[in-house]
Amino acid sequence: MAADDALARLRADYAATLATLTINSRPLINTLTMIAEDNRHAAALLVELVVAQLEQVRRPCPKRQVGPQQHAKLTRPLAVAHQV
Repeated sequence: MAADDALARLRADYAATLATLTINSRPLINTLTMIAEDNRHAAALLVELVVAQLEQVRRPCPKRQVGPQQHAKLTRPLAVAHQV
């Protein structure tokens, strides 16, 4: 039971911290990394939380949708970077 409580607490704490990651914040990313390193036994759980968060933020927001020309302009630097 104590192990289940610890995992539930880890899930809640990690998910809450992950939800605050709304910009490219190196200190917050380092904190999440350290938590993950300290809890390798729960790696599957932490990956599940990260994937769920990515799926949530990847959903298109109607206010932020861009047209084809804007999309090409935004993604072109990424395509060029991958060719190197």
